[in-house]
Amino acid sequence: MARQSVQDGYFEAPLAAFPGQIADFGTSNDNYVRGFPAAGAVIGGRGVVKGADIDLDVNANPLNQPAPYTVKAPVGGSVAADFVGIVIRTEAMTNVGDPAEAAYADKTMASVTHKQAGGALVYVKAPVAIAAGDTVFMSVDAAQAPNLPVGEFTNVTGAGVIALTNLQWYKSTAAGDVGIIEQL
Repeated sequence: MARQSVQDGYFEAPLAAFPGQIADFGTSNDNYVRGFPAAGAVIGGRGVVKGADIDLDVNANPLNQPAPYTVKAPVGGSVAADFVGIVIRTEAMTNVGDPAEAAYADKTMASVTHKQAGGALVYVKAPVAIAAGDTVFMSVDAAQAPNLPVGEFTNVTGAGVIALTNLQWYKSTAAGDVGIIEQL
């Protein structure tokens, strides 16, 4: 009697990725992704900046200690030093906005790569054609960068965006596709 196989075939190329999806297994470990309380909705695959400080209980178990501050969507006036990381997509997200996008709701724990996550690979939207190694810029002001939602990334400098020198585009990507950003 033949055994049944759970999987009877394999794809030659990976299936479509989603903004905020981790691009490799190494990025999923605790050295790259950390929980931060969200201050307002934060959308998967977008960058977040430091929010308000949190008064932590110094007697708590350090392994369960949350981040010492919240994360929030960038605002006009945000600078590169405010950048915390990229929001990782998980099942804990809900749909917000119109059109609906996966996001962590206000006052929930958001999974975010952090600045020291050298080597982390995350899928994000690519609004324009990208070349591997290009500099990463993040939108911080919707009024000055109307075609790039706040927190999304590009390789084009200009008003309303900030350069993030600890990130680079990992591989070439066509405009409108989902690309990969690597944290250096």
